[in-house]
Amino acid sequence: METDLTESATRGATRNCWVCGNPADSREHKFKKSDLMRSSQTWTSDDLPYFVGGEGWRRIQGPKSKLVTFDKVLCSVCNSTRTQPFDRAYESFSSWVTQKGAALMTECQIDFRDMYGEEYRTSVSNLLKFFIKHLGCRIATDNFTLPSALAACLSGSTFAPFEVTIARNRELHGHAIRGPGVLGNYALFGSYSPSTGRVGVPYLSGVIVGHLNMTT
Repeated sequence: METDLTESATRGATRNCWVCGNPADSREHKFKKSDLMRSSQTWTSDDLPYFVGGEGWRRIQGPKSKLVTFDKVLCSVCNSTRTQPFDRAYESFSSWVTQKGAALMTECQIDFRDMYGEEYRTSVSNLLKFFIKHLGCRIATDNFTLPSALAACLSGSTFAPFEVTIARNRELHGHAIRGPGVLGNYALFGSYSPSTGRVGVPYLSGVIVGHLNMTT
């Protein structure tokens, strides 16, 4: 059983980067700029993309809207130089998913060679690290305690106990609307034990990419 834990503490205090511990001065995007720029051609009132999150459907008023970024929970070095390979791996993944479109609903598997070429293993590892980075920013923004192993995953080759699952889905919140004009993240969830009544640290979240739901 899962219980919604999106309520967070009061924000505004100066924070440290959850990756390295230095002062946090940079905002990570909830989805990459490349996704955002694909989501609208004109950014006029009748061409505004949708953001789907814990509060339902909302219009994104512009590419610089704070709605599309997390709080300042990373330093500029970790959010650019250190994690740039992760961002690039995601951008290739997102571009491939967008090109496939609804055709992914008939696919039984993803061929990462088609996406990244023969050296796909490194790119897949970086893609997983992107989603781990995204999860860490979500947890830090909502002012919950981060799992101690999360930051270490970004510099290692193993990701236990974390994992990423991919699921096809035609609908969002009961609406058959998917594609470049729909962007979003899932809220944080934590595990609940009926036997002990304890709620675990929230570490389940996800990202909407085209017709795919990515859960970390």
